[in-house]
Amino acid sequence: YNINIEKVVALQPDLVIAYQGIHDKFIPILEANNIPVIVIKMKTYDEVIAKVKLLSEITNNVAKGEKLIKSLEEKVSNIKNTLPTEGKSIVILHSTARDVTVELESSIAGSTAKILGLKNLAADSEALSNNIEMTPYSLEKLVSMNPEIIFVTIMGKEADLKNKMISEMKNNPAWASLQAVQKNQVYFLEQDLFQLNPGLRYPEAMEKMAKLAYPEVIGDGNK
Repeated sequence: YNINIEKVVALQPDLVIAYQGIHDKFIPILEANNIPVIVIKMKTYDEVIAKVKLLSEITNNVAKGEKLIKSLEEKVSNIKNTLPTEGKSIVILHSTARDVTVELESSIAGSTAKILGLKNLAADSEALSNNIEMTPYSLEKLVSMNPEIIFVTIMGKEADLKNKMISEMKNNPAWASLQAVQKNQVYFLEQDLFQLNPGLRYPEAMEKMAKLAYPEVIGDGNK
């Protein structure tokens, strides 16, 4: 997030790979110093596949990139083929120290759920003006959707935020009315797989979510 751009310029690299939304402010400086820069967006699984292809072409390792993509696709296909065709209904909550929002299909967890055939009940909701991956959270709306499963991603002090949400579930009658809560199907997702982009570990994220959603089919997941 915070790099010393002067040191980067001093290195005179053949190429700088920057991340959209994080390094945009450095692009004019790099271009002014005649340093080639490519800005990538990599959040969803499809974007990861596209960037593997792109970077393999840039580094003249097309065959290696194709082999890697084939391996990823096979792993994903193997997971999908074990799951029921009728996906369970879900909502993905995103909890921070400031607020709670709901994730759409363009987030990491949302992309993972979509590929697995899970039905994100918030998918058609309007995104926040400052974040296309999220939509506003409302407990009333959550109750009306009444998903079979609730996934929760956390950004911040994981233990504190998790305990805060568990406490609210236990003490708020509205939460108790949700079938996901009644059936103990509220799952907290790992930060390194669902908050930080998993990249080549996307199949691992998919398997983790699949185990939580369908333990009877693919094995027990950890709540």
